[in-house]
Amino acid sequence: MTIIELEAHRRTVTTPQGPVSCIDVGSGPVALFVHGVGTNALLWHHVIRAFAGERRCVAIDLPLHGRTPAAPGQDFHLGALAEVVEGFCEAAGLSSVDLVAHDTGGAVAQVFAARHSDRLRSLCLTNCDTHDNIPPEAFRPTVDLAASGALAEAHAEIGGGERVCIIGDSKLGLTILFRAVAGLWSRGSGRIGLPASGGVMFMPQRPYMRQGPLRDALSYPSAAHLFADADLVASCESVGLGHLASQLDRNANWDNELTSDEAQRLAFARLVLHKPRWVCVDQALDALSEADRRKTLAIFEAELATAAVISFGDTDICPGFSTRTLHLNDTAETRA
Repeated sequence: MTIIELEAHRRTVTTPQGPVSCIDVGSGPVALFVHGVGTNALLWHHVIRAFAGERRCVAIDLPLHGRTPAAPGQDFHLGALAEVVEGFCEAAGLSSVDLVAHDTGGAVAQVFAARHSDRLRSLCLTNCDTHDNIPPEAFRPTVDLAASGALAEAHAEIGGGERVCIIGDSKLGLTILFRAVAGLWSRGSGRIGLPASGGVMFMPQRPYMRQGPLRDALSYPSAAHLFADADLVASCESVGLGHLASQLDRNANWDNELTSDEAQRLAFARLVLHKPRWVCVDQALDALSEADRRKTLAIFEAELATAAVISFGDTDICPGFSTRTLHLNDTAETRA
C-alpha cells in the first residue's frame, strides 16, 4: 500500500475540539498512532503498511498538522492535546485502543494514559518527550528561536528518506532555488549543503533528451552498456512507457519524438535505473494527468522506497505524497 493509496483511507472526524483528520485502514483491534511536532499521520505509513492486514490502524493528524486545522484560540498544551485524542476516540467510537506514540506525541499519550486509562488497552512509546521534559533540553534553543520569530524556516535540514515539498509563488524564484541546490546558480547569499555520499539526481521541468538510440536517452547520464536490456525494459514499464520497450535501438531525435508527458516519464524511468538516494524535482511532472502522475510516483513505493524526494512547486507534487512542507516566503531577502 503506497502513501497515495493510504490517502484514499483518510477521513475527518468531528470532535468537540474541532475536526480531526485521520487515516483509518484495516480491521480488528484498534492501534491508534499519535505523531510529534512537525510531522503528521503519514509518519506511520511503514508501520500501517505492515500491520493493516491484522489490525485496524488509525493515525491522526494533531491540530495544526497535516490536514487538521487549528480552531481559533485553540489550546496546544499537553493536556488539551490529550483531550483532542480523547474527543477523537469518543467521536470515532474507539472504546479500546493500543496507543502508539512518538516524539511530542509520546508526551501527549502519557497524559492521555493518566486521564483515560479505561480506554487504553496498551501503551507503546518510541523515543519521545515526557510530560516533565518538554521540549528536551537539547532542543530548547531551537524552540526559543521559533518563539521569537527568528527561525521562520530560515534554516531547514532534510534527512534521508524524507519527502519534502518546498512551496511558494512561482514569482519568488522556486526554479532559481532548485538551480542553486543543483549548483547552477551562484547569486544570492546563504549556504546549501548536499549529502557527502552523493547519489543526487535533479529533475528539471524539461528533461534533457540525448539524440541517438533510445537506450542512450534512457540511460543518461550513464553509458547504455552499463544496463541490461531487461532493466531498461523494466524501467520503461514502471512509469507506463511499456510501448517504448521495443524501440531501444531506434535512432531518433527524442526531444522532438516524445510527447511532453512521455519525456517527463522517461526522466523518471532513469531514476529506476540509477537508484539515487536523493531526488530533487522542479515541477517535472506538470505535463502528466493526475492518474499518470500517481502511477509514475509509485516508483517511490517500490524501486525507490528509501529515496528522499524534495519537490519545488506551488503545491505538492501530488496530493498526499509529501510528508513535510517548507515555505518560500516573500521577504526582502527573497526579492533581492
